[in-house]
Amino acid sequence: MNISILKNKKCLYLDNAFVLSNAEIVDYPIVYSNDGFTKLSGYLRTDLLSKSSTCNFMYGELTNAETQTKIHDALENCHIEQVEVLLYKKNKTPIWVFMQIAPITNERDVVVLYLCTFTDITALKQPIEIEDAKTSLSKFARIAKSVTRNRSILMNFAAPTTKSITIDPTKPSHLPNVC
Repeated sequence: MNISILKNKKCLYLDNAFVLSNAEIVDYPIVYSNDGFTKLSGYLRTDLLSKSSTCNFMYGELTNAETQTKIHDALENCHIEQVEVLLYKKNKTPIWVFMQIAPITNERDVVVLYLCTFTDITALKQPIEIEDAKTSLSKFARIAKSVTRNRSILMNFAAPTTKSITIDPTKPSHLPNVC
């Protein structure tokens, strides 16, 4: 196999973040976290062990209560769930994550673990209202900033074999027509 293909595949998975938690103990304590989650959260592995896989230790004042309930219900009722949730790193920096919860069963079909994966989607979300209040950006400026940021993120995710997109700076933008 081509070495560059292997390197590209490895790069795609560097930022994967996940925890495994015990489904048979109250509060579903974390029993393992990978490097991606420690990088995402700012917590050390030793800090994370035995904390709840609901990640309630990362909730903050702007974390949606309905989303918190969905996470808790998925763990209580042993079902798959996907949510977008605002969490806070150890240093209190807010981050938006796409969280997926999946029960793992043993040979007797009993749920024994939960796999919780986290994808940082902060750059794809609208800036948090607090940031908007501080910068007082107009609606157009926020949209332009978001489009620019999202385009660069999507370009980073593009496979090396995809055709690159070029923008003609002489053509007018249609972005003002969107507002």
